[in-house]
Amino acid sequence: MNDAKPTKTTANFREIFMGRCYQYDSAGLYEESATRNCEDLWMKFTAAVYGKTDTPEQDYEEFFDAALAGALRINNKALYWSKTGVYASLLGKYFENFVTVNMLLPGYILDGLSWCGSLDVPNGFSENDCPPWESRNGHMEYSFWAYASREFALSSVGKITVLINGSAGVLPYDKNSILRSIEMPSINGKKVSSAEIIVWLDHETHEEKESNFYYCDSDNVMALHKSLAEKLGKENVNCEENPAFIHHLNCAFNPKLQGCASCTQQLNFLIVFVVFAKVLFL
Repeated sequence: MNDAKPTKTTANFREIFMGRCYQYDSAGLYEESATRNCEDLWMKFTAAVYGKTDTPEQDYEEFFDAALAGALRINNKALYWSKTGVYASLLGKYFENFVTVNMLLPGYILDGLSWCGSLDVPNGFSENDCPPWESRNGHMEYSFWAYASREFALSSVGKITVLINGSAGVLPYDKNSILRSIEMPSINGKKVSSAEIIVWLDHETHEEKESNFYYCDSDNVMALHKSLAEKLGKENVNCEENPAFIHHLNCAFNPKLQGCASCTQQLNFLIVFVVFAKVLFL
């Protein structure tokens, strides 16, 4: 969803859009899903992008209103992330106590897709390279994910979890990220009661760069802690580095990593569970 390299509109875009829409509805994947008119959603989405080079957030309003029809409440399951997209997706996919923005219908349909319009193509997508990702209102993909992320944050209730990468070599709570600029400011302190910040640290891959790691007490992570504490109260915000379930998940998909061989039967169970779930969702 955040790729600075030139891309074209994903091939067979309409077919993927419609297929995912019908799959989401027919499978009843999540409690937020309901029977929706996929053709109508397609028309509302393309109305926001066809014949344009820029799409401000508000142009997606009709699409989101239809896709998220009805009161949306994400109770104690909202998972936010920055620089940890793969892990966040795995947690959302295989653990029922986490829900990510790309598990709701709009994100489920558009996850991993690229698109852009053109003034010269009033009834279709551009055939040229799409503009690289920019954190600005108007960039078609950014505007979409900014809208989706704001709705996700406004709908969060109870406990939330924030998963950030402390070993990527860049600020985990970057001022230009959707997490910092859109999601955290949109958290409603009257609906959200507590927050768990999880800092993932990849000691295996980035061991030589550990001096540049960001931990719970690093200034940048503390900025995230402070922003949440101002809304929820300091006593309701906790930070933890590499908790056990993150380690187990990492070992489940990378069993040769150092420290994984000593994992107990709990890890073996997790591996079986993940494999079974992966087959089930194919």
